[in-house]
Amino acid sequence: MNSDMKQPKIIEICDYTIFILIGASLSGKSTFAAKHFRPDETVSDDSPNFQRTLQVCDGNYLETDKRKELLKAARAHQYQRVAVVFDVSLEELLRRNSARTYSAGYLEMQYRSTQSVKNRLKQEGFDRVYILDENEAENVQILRKNGSWDQRENSGPFDIIGDVHGCFDALKKLIRKLGYQQDEEGHYFHPDKRMAVFTGDVVDRGEQSLEVLRLIMQMESDGAALMVMGNHDERLLRYLEGSKVEVAHGLETTAREMEAADAKTREEIAAFLRKQPAYLWLDKGSLVVVHAGIKRAFLGKDTREIREYCLYGPEKREYDRLGFPSTEDWSADYNDDMKVVFGHIPAERVYKIHNTYGVDTACAFGYYLSALRYPEMQVEQVRNRRKK
Repeated sequence: MNSDMKQPKIIEICDYTIFILIGASLSGKSTFAAKHFRPDETVSDDSPNFQRTLQVCDGNYLETDKRKELLKAARAHQYQRVAVVFDVSLEELLRRNSARTYSAGYLEMQYRSTQSVKNRLKQEGFDRVYILDENEAENVQILRKNGSWDQRENSGPFDIIGDVHGCFDALKKLIRKLGYQQDEEGHYFHPDKRMAVFTGDVVDRGEQSLEVLRLIMQMESDGAALMVMGNHDERLLRYLEGSKVEVAHGLETTAREMEAADAKTREEIAAFLRKQPAYLWLDKGSLVVVHAGIKRAFLGKDTREIREYCLYGPEKREYDRLGFPSTEDWSADYNDDMKVVFGHIPAERVYKIHNTYGVDTACAFGYYLSALRYPEMQVEQVRNRRKK
């Protein structure tokens, strides 16, 4: 392969997404839309049809008010919002204007507007922003796939493990009790091909978050485990990425471990956490695993509001005197035949409300680490004697 050839930029798209193409006239938006999308997926009259699972808004969208209206409608329908900015140089725009369709002043104004807009789109509420120069726009690869949350073809059987919170010894005891074995190289597997599914919050509070992460990362790599992101895991990721994070509510214990680890280990952990979904949709749609809570209308979709709800539930991010999250009980209003298994809300035992199952049994506070076996719906648990 010629080393001078530039690799194409990959844009992944999934169902329930609205693409807003942003850029000056002659920047290639319509050509891009015609090349990569069906005619019925493209909207050019600022009137998106939310009966479609995918739609592309082809226009300049350099005006804040136009983008604001589209974002408001997309948010109301729980569509992922993606911006694709065509960052074409002014020289190239003028070259493409050989027929003098537009005045040079008009194109220069739109070029400057594009430069002004492109750096603030994330703050406006877009879930993802792609910025393409004239060469990248011609060399883009569109990859149509649903997110890693879509595991409906995976029917298990599963062992759904509640919030581990850095309790490595309890986790080892529980997976052995569940029947997982180690091969000669120390990798875990289950002789009945069961799969562990972690409800998130695998770090903080306990003293061995790094070892917990290493074990889960290895199990996932071996195809023996899946995981959803929890609010503590998401906060650790932001900490590793250098964001300003309050080092409290258990993060102080994990932060000490991370600072003692080498840079390669920290980056591997950050890369692992980045790819974790907010929820998992499993077993032909009959089972959902999530950290804090989910609504039926969220399934098949992935927006920042949905991720926020899945990680925190309908709460105010407040904590009681024991450090437990203060939250409304969303499961009391749940009314569906689909089973939902979640963590986040500590309790002394696994509990069921309607068709939801809470499996966070306050392991880090000296109670239990629990697993709900699916499809048997049987509970296995171990006591964590290492109370903080």
